[in-house]
Amino acid sequence: MGTFVLVHPAWHGAWFWKKVTPLLRASGNVPFTPTLTGLGERSHLARPEIGLDVHVTDVVNVLTYEDLHDVVLVGHSSSGVVITGVADRAPERIAQVVYLDAFLPEDGQGVFDLVAPERREALEGLVRAEGHGWMLPRFAPPPWETIVRDMWGVTDSDDVRWMLERLGPTPVGHFK
Repeated sequence: MGTFVLVHPAWHGAWFWKKVTPLLRASGNVPFTPTLTGLGERSHLARPEIGLDVHVTDVVNVLTYEDLHDVVLVGHSSSGVVITGVADRAPERIAQVVYLDAFLPEDGQGVFDLVAPERREALEGLVRAEGHGWMLPRFAPPPWETIVRDMWGVTDSDDVRWMLERLGPTPVGHFK
């Protein structure tokens, strides 16, 4: 039994963990699922100056204000960079760090440092063209449904629809 802090990736919110948290609770664990500033139900707080440091602070504040210790800190995809920052800032509160199909940065790296240059260029182009210079929108191609099904392995049609209804833009600072 343990305490888990589950950190969602870009374009998502705490809702991302909806099917995982009941399983953790049923096993006697205590899950926390913070939503990063500017995403999910906190999308109304999105603003140009949100960056990786804000997202690291979001999670560190959960550890601090919930007085959590011996935490299993889990990050998926782009949140691997977030949990690396959390582990650096609050190591005394963390028992284990789990990178769940996540980016694993070295000191000073962000997601944009870890993706292929052509992918970074495409994403930055979307920020300029459709994201007002500071927001990474839901992008295409490929269509999001293809990403959800083929890259993320979500095959149930109801789950795919549910996810597509909730995905939203992400402040580009999350990737830097």
